[in-house]
Amino acid sequence: MKLLKAAVVVLMLLSLSACDEKKAIQKEIKKKIVEFQSGPTKENKPSFINQKGPTPSDIYGFWVNKDSYIVISNYHGRYQFKQYVKNESQNIKLFAGITQDKNKFSGIFVNAENLGDKISLELNDRKDELKIVTKNGENTYKFTDITPNTYVTNF
Repeated sequence: MKLLKAAVVVLMLLSLSACDEKKAIQKEIKKKIVEFQSGPTKENKPSFINQKGPTPSDIYGFWVNKDSYIVISNYHGRYQFKQYVKNESQNIKLFAGITQDKNKFSGIFVNAENLGDKISLELNDRKDELKIVTKNGENTYKFTDITPNTYVTNF
């Protein structure tokens, strides 16, 4: 009987721990969204990023704003632009032909549905904010270390 009570207590503690972890992740996501809405912060991207000047690889990573979350990565020599919109939809687009003018990068979408459409990406000096302009409009994102799975399961 004592063993059964001990097992119940352990299970209760484990379930509370899992609940606390999920709340911590949700809190971190909300914090990043609030940071985005309140404007620039003193936070910089991680120190492993080249601090001299932007390179095309500086746009790789996880980016979040109040309405969506994007991942920019390398996909067979092209840039992959994966966007999650309020956990309701997911868009995957490819772009290539990157040209650079200081902090601004330009490219062209190469997937069938957006073939030939232009994309412009501009990093701020701290490399922690990315402005993206497409034919659908302009959006600004903040760099984040929150992974896509964490964002999708907790938003």
